[in-house]
Amino acid sequence: MSSKMNNDFPRMYIPPEVRRKMIEIVRQFRKMPTKGEKILKNLSKGLELIRERIRIINRTNQRDIPSPFMGEGKGAD
Repeated sequence: MSSKMNNDFPRMYIPPEVRRKMIEIVRQFRKMPTKGEKILKNLSKGLELIRERIRIINRTNQRDIPSPFMGEGKGAD
């Protein structure tokens, strides 16, 4: 079975000038995100910040937890 799609549609000829203009327009749309894309981007940035804060909190809390190998009877003075 081939992964290539069978299209019976005739291929349209697009003049080079029109093609260039179409590409310019597509690039402009790519640079201007929609309202939904902006919201998703901000949410993902917020989640990244929350994850980083949790990592920092966990690291600082782990420093305060005594190691079971450094307690009494393990060579402590």
